[in-house]
Formats: sequence, C-alpha cells, structure tokens
Amino acid sequence: MNKLDAFRIFYNHSIYPELKRMEVKRNRLLYLIGFSILLGTILITIAQLLHIFALSLIIVLLVCFYTAFLFYRIRQYVKTFKPRIMELILDFIDNSINYSTLSYEPDRGVGFANFKKSNIFQLSNPDFQEEDYIKGNIGSVAFELAETRVKNPSKVSGRMEWIFDGVFMKATLQIPIKGSIIIIPKTEKPYLSRTIKQWVGAGHVKVNNLIRNPQFRAQFETYANKKSNPVGFLTEGLQASILQYTQAFDKLFYLAYKNGTIYMAISEEKDILEPHLFKSNLKFSLIKEFYDDITILLHILEDLDLHH
Repeated sequence: MNKLDAFRIFYNHSIYPELKRMEVKRNRLLYLIGFSILLGTILITIAQLLHIFALSLIIVLLVCFYTAFLFYRIRQYVKTFKPRIMELILDFIDNSINYSTLSYEPDRGVGFANFKKSNIFQLSNPDFQEEDYIKGNIGSVAFELAETRVKNPSKVSGRMEWIFDGVFMKATLQIPIKGSIIIIPKTEKPYLSRTIKQWVGAGHVKVNNLIRNPQFRAQFETYANKKSNPVGFLTEGLQASILQYTQAFDKLFYLAYKNGTIYMAISEEKDILEPHLFKSNLKFSLIKEFYDDITILLHILEDLDLHH
C-alpha cells in the first residue's frame, strides 16, 4: 500500500469524523447568520416606520454589537478548525520510520532572520507574515517550517508585490557538507536577478553542466562555490525526488545550502487548510492539498538524510 492510499484510509477513520463535528459547528453558524440577518432587517424596518430617533439608535447599536459577536464566533471557528485537523495530519506523518514526533504551533514561524539568511529572495522593506509552525526530526536532520507570505515594495511603482507565498523550511544536517549551493527555478530567473548577482558576487558559479539529469538541468539553475561538491550534494536520487514532487504538484521549488544548513521554499498560492464558511469542508481534496505541500519538503529531507 502506498502512502497516499494509507493516508486516505487514515482520513476516513480519523480526520473525516473530526470534519463532521466541525461541519455541525459551521451549520450552526450559518443558521445563526441567517437568523441574525432576518432579525436585523425586521428591527431596522420597524425603526424606520416608527421614526423614533432614540429607538433607531438603540436598534443600530444592538445590530452593530451583534454583528461583532458573529464575527467573533466565525473567527473562533476558523482558529479552532486548522489546529485540530493539522494535528491529526501530523499524527499520520510522524508514524513513518525515522520521523520524530512533530510539534505544531499555529501562531509561530521560522522567523524573518532565517528567511533573510537563506538569501533566496532579496528584500528591502518587506511585509513578512508566518503561521502554522511545524518542528521535528527526520533521521539525523532537524527541521522547522511554516506557512510564509512575503511582499516587498516594487522599485518601479512603489506598490507592494508578492515575493513568496508558500511553505518555508530550515533544516540542519548533523554532519555538515562543505560549501554552499543555490537552486532556483529557471522560470523565476528574471525575478531573481538580484539574488543571482549576490551569489555570483560571493564566488558562486553556474554548475548546470555538472548535473547529469537533463530534466533537472532544464527546470533549475544551480550555482555553487569552489568549496562545494554539487554532484555529491545533489545526488541523482535527490534530483529525481525534487523533480518528481515539484512536477507532480506543479510547484515552484527553491533550495539554498550553506555549511550544514538547508533552506527550502515551495510555492502555494492558496491559504493552506483554511476552512470554508459557506460551503462544506467535507472534502478529501482540501486536506490533501496541505498534506501534499508538507510531504514534498519532508520527502526531499528524507532523501537528503538517506544520501548524506
């Protein structure tokens, strides 16, 4: 049985029942919203017909307070949905061999300092947001990751533009490999000119000719310094793993390695595991999207641990 089939069985037995419980809460919220709109409309109509200013003011204030209460209830539903489902998914993932228990914190991140240290994206005055922090170990590799959204002012228009939206990971090898390497998607090369300039200025050169896999050469640009061993780091198994998962799920993948620390970023335009309010969340696809994003990075870490 492959992992996806096993996850589907786990979903049916463990995640789906929890989704059903959350669906009951969602339906109650919808009934409450519908009743509130009806009651508010009736009260406002009565106030307009009676033309009593004091009564109209009281009704408007009541409607405002009740609307605030509704928003609070909706916010609580959203805030409790993700942690409950996230912890179940992580329970499934960390049952795998070589995985430690994975810990989750909804309001924490890997940190801007680590994002900046990766030197994958060059930032001036960014809007940086993180959530859904996960920490653990795969074999000898310690890692932490978080959903990360970054905007930066455009040099041309001055408006904030997207730099990265997805999952950012920092991992540490127990036995460091010498040198430093960066891998970027060729499609993003025009937008990463400052990144390339900085790495080249620090003594890195393009080493695509050393990569044997033609598909990897076609999809990625690879730069390394003289101390590094690109072929030793980017084993054929690791190249195949990166290609397999990024092509299967149509993701942009970035990797930077510096003296024992690995930084990886994988794009995801959707808000991961955000529940719907006005339609059902009883969908395997909603859960699988998050599972796919996390397992892409973890499988690549597994290969790193295996080959190094």
